[in-house]
Amino acid sequence: MRSPNYPAVGLSEAVSMAQSIWNREKRSNLSPESVVQAWGYSGMSGVARTKIAAMKKYGLFDEDNEGDLRLSDRAMNILHNPLESPERLASLREAAFAPELFTDLQQTYPHASDETLKSYLITKKGFSDTGAGSCIGAFRDTQEIAKLNDMEPTPTASQSAFKPPPSPASGPSHNQQPQSTVNAPPLPQAETITTLRWPLAKGVVAEVRFIGPAKPSHLDLLKRYLDVAKDSMIDPDAPTEDSSEPPQ
Repeated sequence: MRSPNYPAVGLSEAVSMAQSIWNREKRSNLSPESVVQAWGYSGMSGVARTKIAAMKKYGLFDEDNEGDLRLSDRAMNILHNPLESPERLASLREAAFAPELFTDLQQTYPHASDETLKSYLITKKGFSDTGAGSCIGAFRDTQEIAKLNDMEPTPTASQSAFKPPPSPASGPSHNQQPQSTVNAPPLPQAETITTLRWPLAKGVVAEVRFIGPAKPSHLDLLKRYLDVAKDSMIDPDAPTEDSSEPPQ
């Protein structure tokens, strides 16, 4: 039984591996063989390949068309910002949420026991017993280094209750502050706020608000949150068992 793809090492080990690359090769374009030599391997073993794959899953490697690897901007931000700086922590969290499975686990089981996580991975995600244990170890390590459980809780789609935006007939301009959401923290006054709005359907408008200096990479992270929220959202138009035709 083969477990689904996940980072084979925790984020702290991945950062240490990125540091080893920097100490030896700086930000050079490297063949996979040169990468694993920087980690002390003599050649491309199975373990070495899984570690390269983990670096890619965290977004710590960029790969060119020839298959050569180099440290990514995210890796550089982690390695070269002060240990307790907000910039480094933000990049660590971007890396932590880059694997879709870790986003799922942090959204749904942030404080669950290892036994609960193991049951979920085996019964819902198709993991083997060994693979589930290894995945949990990597996830716990990632939670710790990125301080994921210190983040403000993010309500899921079933917990959120958005008020509908005002209709054009009611008169307010598009610059009016949007209606508040459940558990929404107060907006800081001194930070940059970027608001994006898209009409989705009649009477439905999506609004995304970035508090602080937003970057394109934040949209990639947001997409992963939305994928998780989609799974928990109930579609009122979806057919139900009661709506099926009775047997003839």
